[in-house]
Amino acid sequence: MESIFRKVRIKFLYVGTASALMSVVLLYAGYRITAFLYRAGLHTADSSYVKLINWIINHIGKLPAAMLTGSALFLAIFFWRSGKIRSDLEELCREHAEAALMVEAANDEAEEDEQSDIPAVYVHSFKGLH
Repeated sequence: MESIFRKVRIKFLYVGTASALMSVVLLYAGYRITAFLYRAGLHTADSSYVKLINWIINHIGKLPAAMLTGSALFLAIFFWRSGKIRSDLEELCREHAEAALMVEAANDEAEEDEQSDIPAVYVHSFKGLH
């Protein structure tokens, strides 16, 4: 059972690391594209894009805005990439619960077979002792 948990931990570590790297790459690409569009003159001085970028830089700051955007990207990518692992774990837990119910039912049947020569009054009183 420990090996299953180790595999799951390693998968989540991989997904977390990959999500962090992907968010850094996307954040850098977004920064470069924004800087190019801002400097390229593909806008007018009163366009909403320029006003929005100026407002973010002046009121929030470049670094906090990048940190917020990077965190949001990381969370979105992490939840997207870990969905498969989560569904696998849910299926594993469901199968484990079904197997536990089957074992419990088999144990109950075995106990009833062992206690068949005991009168019914005593059988019910022993079942509460488990």
